[in-house]
Amino acid sequence: ALSPETILSPLIETETHRGSFSDGSKSSTSESISLLPIEDAGAPRNALDEPGDERDITQVDNFDPYISTETYPDSSELLSFYLQKTANSMGNGSTDVNPFVVQLVPLAFQNNLVLRLILAQSAVHRQVSQDRQPSNELAERHYTDSLRLFRALVGVYLSGKHDGILPLAVGSLILSLTEVASGDIHGSTFNHIIAAKSLLKKVLPQRCAGMSLDLQNFLVEYYSHMSALSIIGMAPQIRLNSPMEPEIEAMANKMVEGKYVGQLCGCWLELLLVIPQIFALGESMKESSQDSTRPPSPDDITQFALLQARVLAFQSVPTVHPETALAGLVFKQAVLLYLWSILAGPHTVYEGNKMHHNLMKEAVVEALALLGQFPASARVNTSLCWPLAIIGCCISEEAQRDIVRNRLQTMLGTMSLGNMRETLVLLEHVWTRPLEDISPWNLSKMMEEKQIWISFA
Repeated sequence: ALSPETILSPLIETETHRGSFSDGSKSSTSESISLLPIEDAGAPRNALDEPGDERDITQVDNFDPYISTETYPDSSELLSFYLQKTANSMGNGSTDVNPFVVQLVPLAFQNNLVLRLILAQSAVHRQVSQDRQPSNELAERHYTDSLRLFRALVGVYLSGKHDGILPLAVGSLILSLTEVASGDIHGSTFNHIIAAKSLLKKVLPQRCAGMSLDLQNFLVEYYSHMSALSIIGMAPQIRLNSPMEPEIEAMANKMVEGKYVGQLCGCWLELLLVIPQIFALGESMKESSQDSTRPPSPDDITQFALLQARVLAFQSVPTVHPETALAGLVFKQAVLLYLWSILAGPHTVYEGNKMHHNLMKEAVVEALALLGQFPASARVNTSLCWPLAIIGCCISEEAQRDIVRNRLQTMLGTMSLGNMRETLVLLEHVWTRPLEDISPWNLSKMMEEKQIWISFA
């Protein structure tokens, strides 16, 4: 079996977690960004019911949440904050029912790990919000303790002593979004996404015990959102070769056919599924462009045409809230810009590029017009860091940049998610560069220059 320590070392917090939840300078759990994905270590399907020997996990089964008040006297307060504010900031309000409450909270009251991770997420979110406490001590303790428990449970699972993979899969997703909320700048988010992929491919296809169809769909949405909107910032050594497992992608496509609307993906789940394909195409065509003797392959050209047709055909679900529909159309324009910028940078103009350049300018104008039709304080903006980053790379006029800048500032003041702050920090750096260097495909390079690796999820 793989060593839990080897597998999880980048995921595990050291004894000191964060120096600050507000300034972004120390907002990550770990500076390490190398991770071996969790693979099947031979844990039997009918594993022993007993948890492992670790003291942290002796109450995983039949956990009584009221016991936690002895060790964590602020648990009730944090749970209340989660229900009132954190869950609303995590979700974008596209549905009447918030799965961050109706799916995760019942699971938390059945499982110690999920409960602790939710409380930690609430504590971290509170520290980057206007409700921040004078000291980070409690938030740091909640996060460190929950991460330690996560490590212990993975070790027990890999040893075959406990078949608790559903809480681990859910936990890895919660951890990834907690890092986003904190404003992670060291790529810790990516480690949790990779772990989630390895765990979910074991959990989702057979829909393990205790998983309803609604929970299954939410986890597919959760992973699709996190992976698609993070891959652009991943360092080459940890990029997912195939962000979507075929079985998970098939489930997501079935959800698209059913007009699925979610609190993370709004009505644009189909576009999230296209983004990794565009990324893969861009990487392939970049290799061709570096070899002047090798033109783009027929397969690359065909794939480009198919992806463009799919994105152009996208329409918002007619029954959704108007703000969600508009956000879906903003996503559409951003995905088109991402696709088209494979061919040439958005600010590159030469004799054989005028039509392409004008097409991108029109997409930018359309995207900004759509943004102007709903307020920056609307909850749906929670999901818009990725399109704003793409659009931000494609604008050169200061007035247009002010639109994006002001929107991100309003979003941060309203939703208080750290990745909104870091998205603006990155764009401000991007905008200092010569126009010929600015492209969505250079964002990872810009992150390296700024020494920040962020997720736009």
